[in-house]
Amino acid sequence: MVKNPCMSSENLPEDERQLYDPSQCSPFLAPPVPFGSSAPPPSNPVLCGSYLRQLWGIYKCYSLGFTSTLSQFFKPSSTNSGEKFIMNLRKVYAELEGLGILLLEYDRFETLSRLKGAIITANHPSGLDVLALLNKVPRLTCIMRASLKRNLVIQGPARMIGCIPNDAGAAFIRQAERKLKAGENLLIFPEGTRTTSGRTVNPFKKGFALIAVRNQFPIHTILIERKNHYLAKGGSVLAPTRLPIRLRLKAGKIFYPESDEKPRALSARLQRYFQSVLRISGNEVCVIESAV
Repeated sequence: MVKNPCMSSENLPEDERQLYDPSQCSPFLAPPVPFGSSAPPPSNPVLCGSYLRQLWGIYKCYSLGFTSTLSQFFKPSSTNSGEKFIMNLRKVYAELEGLGILLLEYDRFETLSRLKGAIITANHPSGLDVLALLNKVPRLTCIMRASLKRNLVIQGPARMIGCIPNDAGAAFIRQAERKLKAGENLLIFPEGTRTTSGRTVNPFKKGFALIAVRNQFPIHTILIERKNHYLAKGGSVLAPTRLPIRLRLKAGKIFYPESDEKPRALSARLQRYFQSVLRISGNEVCVIESAV
């Protein structure tokens, strides 16, 4: 078998090779082959084929979003519309994994499959994080940035799974509490947006902690490893990247609000935990296995 020279870090310039520190990462992560976000499609025939597969994956994901949004115009959300979207999402993921476009790995998710009425928090290194969690965690809804309601790809799926926009002030807190008490699981990214390049996490907001403290809900943590910079904050969806696009999601610690603990203190406690178990290595976000 002929080895593809573009799949080895030996071909990286010295200054880029030094960015990679495999000693700090779990075995899941391999040396990256970085592409600039504005780089043209590669000329190597093997990589051109890879980029065409990447474009096909983009088309399948955008098509799922658009058709879901269109369906909401003609047939507004019903009680099982969220289940239908998840079923279609899993079909798309199965196709993308079969074509070697996407690889999602889940670690210690056995207990999450039985969750009801729980708050789930995760770091947010990639634009695929929400979909990766929807693929695995049952009865999942999430807090979403209000501006995304105008996005035609996201608008329909968000309505189908019952996402809560964060622009309603105290009303969104009450809505989140009602969903949790009804047995739904609530996904919240404490950073409020995707992680800024070069950081393990952005500063945490306290809305999720307020919900937990008011109701004594436990908080389950998810640690997301990102293989490369694709779909990181500020990146282009059309930027060529090495396939498969890989994410590894690992269930972390469970936190409980302490007696008389303030929301800001609980938020700071979780932020310190995420910062202690995540590391940046070049373009990758990885988990320090010994610290989890």
